[in-house]
Amino acid sequence: MMDDRSILAELKRDYGWLFDELGLEVIEEHFTERAFGNSFATLRGKRGLVQIVRDRGLRTVETSARIRSPEWKFLGGDALVLAGDPPQEFVSFDEAMKKVRAEFQP
Repeated sequence: MMDDRSILAELKRDYGWLFDELGLEVIEEHFTERAFGNSFATLRGKRGLVQIVRDRGLRTVETSARIRSPEWKFLGGDALVLAGDPPQEFVSFDEAMKKVRAEFQP
């Protein structure tokens, strides 16, 4: 049973288009309450894999065009900025998810 606090629950709630529009399917997911609520989900589509990780509350998005022996490409994620602004080349989690949407269109 999926925990409501997992990254997969968040994806289904806030980014349902991953499944409805892009037809991605979950091939692996994990949630660990004892480890800061860390969670990941790996999704597969016709154009490759998407992996979304939440580690200590910060989310990252990676994709791979290769399903066997994936070579992950970092798209972006949340930033922990202690002072000042994020780096100019920083790509937010929402922007990274927009890249997934564009990259994985059927």
